[in-house]
Amino acid sequence: LGGIGSDPVFNPRSSLYNPQLNASDWYNSSAGAGELSMTQVPYAFFHHPLPGLEAGYPVLVDTGISAKRSAQVLSYLLEGGYVDTGLTDSMGVQLVTYNPTAAVFGRWRLSLDWQPDGSILGTHQLQALPAIEYSANARYWHKIVKGVLEIEGEEADALRHATYGKGRRQPLHRHTQWSYAS
Repeated sequence: LGGIGSDPVFNPRSSLYNPQLNASDWYNSSAGAGELSMTQVPYAFFHHPLPGLEAGYPVLVDTGISAKRSAQVLSYLLEGGYVDTGLTDSMGVQLVTYNPTAAVFGRWRLSLDWQPDGSILGTHQLQALPAIEYSANARYWHKIVKGVLEIEGEEADALRHATYGKGRRQPLHRHTQWSYAS
């Protein structure tokens, strides 16, 4: 898989443009290096294989970044052409988190699939794993072996009604399928 998009830092029309930077200082501009497009513009995204993920262009974002840096990452994705209307046919998003108050690790997965009619089919899944001291709680070993556990029973009832703001409750469903048509 070759490079896709174009690095917005070198695009004068981008909010991230920096005229003081030179692309050849950051990208290999040698013939055949594959880091520049046919128009000599640096690609923004490159394929990096990650175990457990399908071939594609993964973007990893640390949750510890500031709000300003988060906005810059989103601008880079948008202005760099991460999603291409002609080439993108699916996208996966995964959020992994830890809640120390509830002592729970959580994982939320979102899958988006562009349909031939122009609509986008989306599915999501929420999973949780209790954060326990495993050496002191050997009776939970069978749960640990399974990896990330799906929320069931009383845990599901408690988490389906997450509290937002001033006690407002909103339903939270484990598996949802929906579609969006433009």
